[in-house]
Amino acid sequence: MSSENSKQKKAARPLSTVAGLVGGVVGYYCGITVLIPIAVAVVFLLLARRFASDSVMPFNMALAVVFGHLVWMFVGGLSAKTGFAPIILDMAIMVAGLVWLTLRPGLGPVILLGVYEGISLTVNIFAIRHFEFGSAGHKALTAHVALRLYSIAALGSGYRQFRKQKPEYGAGFPASNA
Repeated sequence: MSSENSKQKKAARPLSTVAGLVGGVVGYYCGITVLIPIAVAVVFLLLARRFASDSVMPFNMALAVVFGHLVWMFVGGLSAKTGFAPIILDMAIMVAGLVWLTLRPGLGPVILLGVYEGISLTVNIFAIRHFEFGSAGHKALTAHVALRLYSIAALGSGYRQFRKQKPEYGAGFPASNA
């Protein structure tokens, strides 16, 4: 009977297997480029497992990926000749979304971060076409695309889990006085 249960568990998550394989390929291609966001995300997840509230738990993976991406962008801003000017709006939206999702988890911050990630994904996809495969720029944009796709997937998955534990619609938006 236990072998039946283990087969059912494996069959229930084929998307996770595909995502893991794609993540491995992207990690292999990008190399050290993804070290900072992955390391930060892992540390964040370890801390979140211990300290996050029950209402935030479904969003731990999304929070970890976005936070890891934010820290990577911050390090890039420190080392770039242009500084933070090209990424300051991105970072502000990410910080606002992270704070909102942490303090008041729900649909509002999921929409904010999801729309931001979707728009940024589109920009990154158009930009990657201008870099030669294997170049540092191509690898960095590949990492950005992968992180944004994973963020969107984690936000969607987190919201589905959140809705199961908290059925009221619109959590995350301020209550209206009407």
